[in-house]
Amino acid sequence: MKKLLILIACLGTFAVHAAIKKAPAPEAQHGEQEAGKFLEELLNNLLGGGDRKADAKMNTHFRELLEGHKPGTVAVAPATFVVRDAKKAGRPLGFATGVHAAGWLITKASEVKSAGQLQVEIRGQWANAKVVRTWDDHDLALIKAEAADIAIATWSATPPPEVGTFLTAAAPTGRDPIAIGVVSVAMRSIRLQGRGFLGVQLGSDDKGLKIDRLVDDGAAKKAGILKDDRIIELDGTKPETVFGFTKSISNKKSGEKIRLKVQRGSELIEKEIALGDLGAVANNRTSKREDRMNAMGSTVSERKGNFPSVIQTNFPLDASQCGGPVTDLDGNVIGIVIARSGRIETLVLPSEVILTLLKDVSFSEKP
Repeated sequence: MKKLLILIACLGTFAVHAAIKKAPAPEAQHGEQEAGKFLEELLNNLLGGGDRKADAKMNTHFRELLEGHKPGTVAVAPATFVVRDAKKAGRPLGFATGVHAAGWLITKASEVKSAGQLQVEIRGQWANAKVVRTWDDHDLALIKAEAADIAIATWSATPPPEVGTFLTAAAPTGRDPIAIGVVSVAMRSIRLQGRGFLGVQLGSDDKGLKIDRLVDDGAAKKAGILKDDRIIELDGTKPETVFGFTKSISNKKSGEKIRLKVQRGSELIEKEIALGDLGAVANNRTSKREDRMNAMGSTVSERKGNFPSVIQTNFPLDASQCGGPVTDLDGNVIGIVIARSGRIETLVLPSEVILTLLKDVSFSEKP
C-alpha cells in the first residue's frame, strides 16, 4: 500500500508540475484550477479511458491525495514570494521565503546574485530588493525588500523527516502546492569540495585492480600513470577491492600526497601523487548527456550540488522554482528548496540549518 501511495504521489507531482508549466510566467506558479484539470486528463490518458468507473475512482484518489497535501502549504503560501530581475522580467529567478516581517527573505543565492534590479512580488506589487548577505556553502542569500508586514515562515523544530515522508513545496498563492513528493534520501552531506581526487576508473579481475581509464585533468594522469597499469600498493598496503581503494582516496583531502605503486608490464613503478579536488572537478565536468537527461521536463540549477547538509526529494521543479518553503503533511516547515539537481532529484535545505544561520542576523539594523 505504501508503494502505491508513493507512486500516486510521484504521478500527481508530475501532473501538477506539467499543468503549471502550461501557464504564462510568472502567473505559471498560480495555476490551481488548470493543475486539477490537467491531472484528471492525464489520468484518463494513462488509464486509456476504457473503464469510466475505474477512471472516476482513480481520479477521486488523486484529488484526495492532492487535498491531503493542501494543509501543509495553505498556511505557508503567504510567506512564499516570487523573485525576479526587473531588467529581465520575462521569467522569475526563483521563489523566496519570508523570515522577518520587515521585508527580510531568504532565497537561492546563485539565482539572484547577478540580478541587475532585484525585485520581490509582495501583495501583487513588485518591491525593489537587494542581497544583504550570502552563505556560499549553502547557496543561501538573505535579501531585504522595500516592504513591511510581510508574512513569514515558522520553522519546524522537529527532527528531519525520514525516507518515505510525504512533503509539499509551497506555491506563492493559491491552495495547491507547486509540487508534492516524498523524501527519497534522508538528510546528509553531499559536500565534495576539499575531498581527494585521483582521477582513475578501475576494473578488477583475478590478478587484482587495473586502471581502465584516466580523467584528463586528474592527478593520476598528470603524474604519469597510464591505462592498464595494475595497482600493487596504496601507501604501502595492497588494495583488495575497487570499493576499498576508492574509499581510501575519498577519505583523504585535496592536496594530500599518496604513494602509489603500479605494475606496467614487467616493471614496477612507484609514484608520489598530490590528490586533486573532487569538488572542483565535479563542478566542471558534468557531461552533456547527463545535463540533457537531468533537464528532461525541467531545468536544473546552476549550483546543484556540493552542499554540507541537504534532504533529497523527488519534487519535479524547475530551477526557477527554488527558494520556497517545504512542509510535511501537518504543515511543519522543514526547509526550503535549494536546488533542482537532477531529473528526479530536488534538494531541500533543512530548517535546522536555516535556524542556525539566521541566529546571528540582526534584522533591526539597516542593510
